[in-house]
Amino acid sequence: MWELLVWAYKRQMVRYEVDRATIYRGNGNTLFRELLDARTGYSEPRGCIVGAGTTAHADAHVVHAHVQRLSAGQRDIIIATAEIGQPPEWDPAIPPLRVIPLRKRGSGAIVRIWSKSGNAIGCAITYDGVPPQAAREIRENARKLYDRWWRALRYLRGRMWTEERLSRWKVGRTGAVWQPWVSGS
Repeated sequence: MWELLVWAYKRQMVRYEVDRATIYRGNGNTLFRELLDARTGYSEPRGCIVGAGTTAHADAHVVHAHVQRLSAGQRDIIIATAEIGQPPEWDPAIPPLRVIPLRKRGSGAIVRIWSKSGNAIGCAITYDGVPPQAAREIRENARKLYDRWWRALRYLRGRMWTEERLSRWKVGRTGAVWQPWVSGS
């Protein structure tokens, strides 16, 4: 399923062919007629974003019609990840919190703190990175997003498992690991 989505959105760029999207969302007769016309060689002139006519395969439009039936959040994450060909990051690189000395602009010298007698007693500090609690929240949100993406992928696979309108593809497995942070993948 994941490979099919990447093919439809990254390679075929089906999202940008809005002229045919409504055909595949219509009733089954319209879709059947459209696919029959495509297979028999009948074609009518259509436009797309570059004005060169429709170039995406009919299977990509069938996939897009299924994706359009998802909730807005699921649809957006499926399309965004499929267009770049990468699943959501479930383990983002989060820089650890560090205490570093504050430096002056220009010279780069450390900003020192002086006592009343003129002796250096320390330096000004700043923080770099993400505190542990914020890092846990970032990682937890990334995993929730991945889980939402995976569930949408599984739902699409279930809907398209027996899809008879696909001529080039056959939906098999989901194509992504569920909770890779648990399975160690």
